[in-house]
Parts: sequence; C-alpha cells; structure tokens
Amino acid sequence: MPEKSIDPVVAGASLVMALQTIVSRNVGAKDSAVVTVGAFLAGDAGNVIPQTATLRLSIRSSAPETRKLVLDKVRAIAAAQAASFGVGHEIVEGPPGAVLVNDPVQTAECADVARALLGDDQVVMPGPTFMGSEDFAYYAQHKPGSYCFIGNGDTPMVHHPMYDFDDRNLPVGAAYWVALVQHYLK
Repeated sequence: MPEKSIDPVVAGASLVMALQTIVSRNVGAKDSAVVTVGAFLAGDAGNVIPQTATLRLSIRSSAPETRKLVLDKVRAIAAAQAASFGVGHEIVEGPPGAVLVNDPVQTAECADVARALLGDDQVVMPGPTFMGSEDFAYYAQHKPGSYCFIGNGDTPMVHHPMYDFDDRNLPVGAAYWVALVQHYLK
C-alpha cells in the first residue's frame, strides 16, 4: 500500500535533483565547486518501500567561502525537501576535503625536468584544471609540491570503470621519476 507510506526513495531522488542547482545557480563562473551525490542507498527489494534512504555526497570548492555557501545550501535544501515530503533528515558531515594547489616553483622545476627528458613538445604547461578529489592535496598543504599527469591517451580518467592504463607509460613514468630525483640530488 504505497499510498499509506512515506517513500524515502522519492524524497531522496528529489533531493538529488535539487542539490544539482546549488553550483549552477549560486556559484559564479570564475569560481569553481562540485556537489556530487556518489551513493544513494535505500532498500534491497523492488517491491518494498524501504524505511530509510542514505545519500553520500562529495563537495569540493576552490575557495573556503564558496565551500561555506555550498554547505549552507545543502543544509537548507535538505531541510526543505525533507519537510516537503514529510520525512526526517540528518546531515552527518565528515572532514572537509582539501583543494589541491600546486606550488608554482615546484611545478616549474618539475616541468623543466620533464622538458629536458622528453622534449618541449611533450610537456603541456600550464596543464588542465580539474575539480577531482585527490589525497595529494593534504600533502601539498604541508610541503610544497606539484601534482602532474604523465598522460594516458584517449581513455576515461582513473576511477572510471572504463579506464584503461596504457602500459607504454611505465618506462616514461620511471624515467621521469629518476630524472626528478637526480635533479633534486644535484
């Protein structure tokens, strides 16, 4: 008797869609932020309305004030959606993610090493900007560093189910790391 229940799947699905408006309607084009619902957990049978639904989010931004704005919007939208569907809600916040910022001096040195090893035509500088989640960001908060890509050809990015590592990159990567160590040992 679905008409006598409160369906957390429908409420959660509506919340997923509402959260997608946060960045597009609140964050300026020159700033950057990401709100991703990476997991939606509810029930395990197609013919039973579950008791609960859990959404797991990832929020990233390039500026602390943007992160605050995004989190405030997540909280407000979750509360409003819950009220509109007659469901309860709880927000459990984990530690904030770190934004990866390459040190300009380290990045220039790393690019110079790559150019000397591989040639100017094989080094793209500056490289593309991504809003992905990367643990290296925590290291870069404590020590100057540079995160770079060796390249993998025309394939989806890592963590994508269709990602296909190109084994031809192994000698290139090994040679680069040896050259980088030799540079810093001089």
